[in-house]
Amino acid sequence: MNEREMFDALYLAKRIWELQPELPSGLSSGSIHILDCIDQLKTKKSVVYVSDISNFLELPRPGITKVIRQLAQMGYIKKIADAKDHRMVQVELTPNGQAVVQKYVTDYFQTIEKKLSNVSETSIHQMAQTIEQIYQVLCKGEK
Repeated sequence: MNEREMFDALYLAKRIWELQPELPSGLSSGSIHILDCIDQLKTKKSVVYVSDISNFLELPRPGITKVIRQLAQMGYIKKIADAKDHRMVQVELTPNGQAVVQKYVTDYFQTIEKKLSNVSETSIHQMAQTIEQIYQVLCKGEK
């Protein structure tokens, strides 16, 4: 196994990630990921809860709750107490949140898709699977 080659490739992946357009003040790539998650979940379900986001992203609920609170304060999402259970919080993208998802996810991915048109879907799929496998082994302690 050539660990150096793997880490060099992961470093390049990080550099590719850094080629994204500059984000609005106060937003991180993680925030954009959560906004995108809300958008994706909304196409599948009529109501999106904080717990749905936590489950979808496989991240702890307290961390998601904190980011949701910040995104609401910045005007990117709207929080709504559930009518039946006030402990449950529904979330929706505001028009500002929808605009951010459009620009930094939808439009950006379309641009990337055009640039990667000569890279086979098989290669991209294998890369994604390999990175996921490395992540599982390194972060979740699999052997």
